Amino acid sequence: GGPIPLMLHFSKLLHRLGVHLVFNTGRSADQRERTMAQLTRAGFPVSALCLRNKGETLPAGTSWEGSPARLITAGR
Repeated sequence: GGPIPLMLHFSKLLHRLGVHLVFNTGRSADQRERTMAQLTRAGFPVSALCLRNKGETLPAGTSWEGSPARLITAGR
């Protein structure tokens, strides 16, 4: 699948309004370049990524796949 159309539209709108977008993917830090490339290729205006450090794990039973909660916005 690709980006959720409404989330892509909303993120572009927020970016135009001066909001910085920080994506929290749950991926490990060694996937930073790949993750940034995927998000920007999909059209998301990424200000920063929040990734797991080496050795960190996701809480048991957590699934981030397809979750709109992966997009966290923070004002300037």
